[in-house]
Formats: sequence, structure tokens, C-alpha cells
Amino acid sequence: MKKIFILFLFCFFAFHSFSKGVVSLLPSITEIIVEYGCANRLVAVSDYSVVPPDLKVERIGSLYNLNIEELIKLNPDIIFAEVSYKSQLSDIPLLRDKVVYLSFLKLNGVFESYRVIGEKLGVKKGKIQQKVDEIKNLLEKLNSLNKCKGKRVLLILNSQSNRFFACGDNYFSEIFNAIGFRNALKTKIPYPDISYESFYKINPDFVIVLSAEKPEKFLCQREALKKLNACVGKRVFYIYGEKVLHAGSGLKDLLNQVEVKLEQCFK
Repeated sequence: MKKIFILFLFCFFAFHSFSKGVVSLLPSITEIIVEYGCANRLVAVSDYSVVPPDLKVERIGSLYNLNIEELIKLNPDIIFAEVSYKSQLSDIPLLRDKVVYLSFLKLNGVFESYRVIGEKLGVKKGKIQQKVDEIKNLLEKLNSLNKCKGKRVLLILNSQSNRFFACGDNYFSEIFNAIGFRNALKTKIPYPDISYESFYKINPDFVIVLSAEKPEKFLCQREALKKLNACVGKRVFYIYGEKVLHAGSGLKDLLNQVEVKLEQCFK
């Protein structure tokens, strides 16, 4: 009886130490973990991660201010990180074998990240496939409804200052291509910096601004852009929210907002 009790205690503590030993170093990763119902296994997340309000986790910095000392002290079982963290973490003996590197640059990388995170957390294969299929089905639905197929879209990330970052060769561009639009910006650079002059040179049919929050100043209110055809024709749309720039559940939020905001194309 005593042996059974000891075995029970061992299994109990082994399970709970495992179930609380995950660190996420990217908001998109955090969202996928939460989406899988594994938020209780998080012990620390990156600064901009969105977690359930009742979940108490440490904020451990981000790519440029990562608290490595605290990360070592936490001694997690798994550290999920984007590939750009490799230069910081690969040479630290106490951490390097615990890090799982993921890429969210392309859409296939997003799907692969869902698979890898799910497998590492012990999520059933059926549930992993379900989450990936939810995104693919939304893309197919919007493509079938899209009456503006072939239109050239310029995707802008945030617009709070006079500096603009566009979507070049990245998963945002692939998403809109899958829906049936064409990226008006032809470049292999994932997030190029563009000028006011570039807006007129590109002359897109639509401009879509993706932002974490509602902009203080809208694009077409800027004197330099008031004559842009998309501004004159009222074809500039804003999609904003806490998660729309993230590749987890925020991706679904983005797609749902696309259908609503670009009503002229989907109704």
C-alpha cells in the first residue's frame, strides 16, 4: 500500500511539474497554446502576449530585451521561440536543448507551428488538424465569396507615424493571395519600409491597414496621401485589434474582419 501511495505522489508531482513548464517567446505561439487549452502550462510569456485575464504568468521580455537570467531560473521543460531567437539561446547550455524553434514568416510555417506545438504539448492529432482546417476553410470561404478577385491590395502594418511598413513576401501577403487578391507590392523583402511616393507609384486598388489598435490619424487624413486613388475612392480599410498581427487565433480574427470590412467584395 505504501509503495502505491509513493507511486501516486511521484506521478502527481511529475505530471504537475510537466504541465507547468512551458515558456512562449512570441504572441502567436502564446495564442496557439491558449487555443489548444494548455494555458495552465505556461510559466512565462513574451511581453506582448495576450493571455486569459485570470492566468498569472511572468513577462520575460521579448527579442531585444529577453531576461535570460530569469529564463534559466524558471528551468522550463519547453521553450517555444521564433527562429530569430536562435542567436541568443543556442549557445546557452542550460537552455539550448529545451528550445523549439518555429517560423511564422510564411503560411505553411504557421500551419507547421500549429502541428509542432500541438505535438509537443500532447494534443490529439485530430484537434491539431481541426485548428489548421479552421483557417484553411475560412480562406476557401472568402475566396469563393470574393467578387474583387485580382484586385491589387497594398497591406500596411500600423500607421501611427510617418514611417510605414508594408507586407511583402510574408504570410499576410499569402493570406490575401489565397482569398483572391493580388499583392500590389512586388518584393522578396518580408516587411519593406515604404515612402509616401511609393504609395502613388504602386497605386493600389485597395489599401488595408493592419494595426493592433485604432490609429490616432487615419491614412487618408495625411496631406501627402489625400490624392491617392484609394483614398479618393474610399477604398482604404482598417483592420485592428489586439491579436490581428498575430498568427494564432488572431489570424481567424483577421479573416473575419476582412469579410466585414471589405463588404463591397464579399456581399
